[in-house]
Amino acid sequence: MIPPLVNVYRRGINMRMFLAAFVFLICLDTASTQAAILIQMQETAGNVVFAYSGSLDVSGVGSPGLSFSFGGITPSGGDISLASPGGTATEIYSAAIATSQIFGSGGRAPGSQFLGDPLSVSSSAITMPRNYVNNSQISGSLTFQGQTFNSLGVDNVSAPYVWTVNGSGDTITLSAVPEPSSIAACFLLIGWFAVRHKRRHRSLGTMVR
Repeated sequence: MIPPLVNVYRRGINMRMFLAAFVFLICLDTASTQAAILIQMQETAGNVVFAYSGSLDVSGVGSPGLSFSFGGITPSGGDISLASPGGTATEIYSAAIATSQIFGSGGRAPGSQFLGDPLSVSSSAITMPRNYVNNSQISGSLTFQGQTFNSLGVDNVSAPYVWTVNGSGDTITLSAVPEPSSIAACFLLIGWFAVRHKRRHRSLGTMVR
């Protein structure tokens, strides 16, 4: 028979391990909202990179028109254009966005280098690659060389920003990738839980002898 004190202690350990795992998941979570397309922004090697992947259902927003997209962001206007800074042929869905997000105070900032498929989202429209096949996977990245979140006017990177597509309800979510220091802090916190668990386990062993 397990002594009551030991049973209570074990329940306490289970709760602590649950809390440790919960904290770990929060620290590593890059977007709390499910997204049809996820855009992740990160400060890395003296640059800022916006990278995305996913798919969209645009069947409920009408027929697109032809357009050109120029790579850059306007945080104060809630606009993200992941395309070549010199211009990329795209197709535009003019009334595709039901909700928009302002993700900073910065004005228009052009990108430096683009790779992949073009995508842009604004307060009312989205642009996609020309001849986009509904629900097909696309991806790309736009680099802002020599920039930081602050210099771009991206003021708050703690919460995700979500644009909702009319008709399908699909979402385009912008979130920040945790800095290495933040991830390290999570591991330190988990290590602290592990040390406490080990010490209390030794103490319990002494008590029940």
